[in-house]
Amino acid sequence: VIFHPYMSPCPYPRYSADATGCFHGLSMATTRGDFANAVMEGVAFQVTEILEIMDRSNSASKLVLFGGGAVSKLWQQIFADATGKEILVPAIAEAAGVGAAMLAGVGTGDFDLDNLPKMPLTSSTKPGEHHAETRQRYAKFLALEDSLA
Repeated sequence: VIFHPYMSPCPYPRYSADATGCFHGLSMATTRGDFANAVMEGVAFQVTEILEIMDRSNSASKLVLFGGGAVSKLWQQIFADATGKEILVPAIAEAAGVGAAMLAGVGTGDFDLDNLPKMPLTSSTKPGEHHAETRQRYAKFLALEDSLA
């Protein structure tokens, strides 16, 4: 099952005010778990597409995942398998606020951009045994996105 998470206008990189979310590939054998997994993968695939466009050189080897979903080991693994990158989860729940404070510190000269304070981490997740399968589903996600456009 593939989920396209466009519950409001489709964001970058394929902006469309008319885009809507959808599930594809349903059958009588589809389970609740299939729906839940498709939703999590759909969001991870959308983020992966944006990251790939933003970082054409693919130089980032690690990503920081934070917020409510970041506490889920499954969510961390899905993001690692979708992006092919190590996923780091900070111990500080409000990581966005900490990052904003660091940037403000750089702006005021209190922090050096090349020597920022380190946030403690609670976990690190690397792409696992399902990475290749997840990337195949990601390719199907992109192909379906092209056909829906």
